[in-house]
Amino acid sequence: MKDFNINQYVGVKLTDEGLRILESQHNELLKRMTPEAAESVGPFVAPQVDEEGYSQIQLWELMHSFGRYMYNGNPNIPFEMDIKISDEYLIDHTSNKSKSM
Repeated sequence: MKDFNINQYVGVKLTDEGLRILESQHNELLKRMTPEAAESVGPFVAPQVDEEGYSQIQLWELMHSFGRYMYNGNPNIPFEMDIKISDEYLIDHTSNKSKSM
């Protein structure tokens, strides 16, 4: 078994629904800010996508942003079900490496 810290990044393929959700959450945050703070944050910018179509996002942020949209039978899922986790973020229990927090 291996450990994975949820502060590390995973690769996900966001759907159009996922991008819509992120943009909506961003815009709701801007509404609660002072005009000066909202200006410093700026408009929504979609996450960068690599050559395979994956965006990098911390696992905790993925869960926070999309958790309530992940239920059995949802026809509009926010990201494809396969995620990528880099081997560099997996800590083997049998090794003597210390866990990163």
